[in-house]
Amino acid sequence: MLLEALPENGLNCPGGYAPSIDKRFACAFANRCPQASGKCFETPEMVRVEQHNVRCHLYGA
Repeated sequence: MLLEALPENGLNCPGGYAPSIDKRFACAFANRCPQASGKCFETPEMVRVEQHNVRCHLYGA
């Protein structure tokens, strides 16, 4: 979702491009993610997805 939202791809990121400063969430993108849940209040583990490292509960074990 984030890569698709790059300006050169012609799409816009809901809520803007700057990370959120809402400290209630452990994830800076939780308030803009359509798949956010209560787990986003907790810091996820870093996991490897293909050739990328991500911190997201959607990709955790």
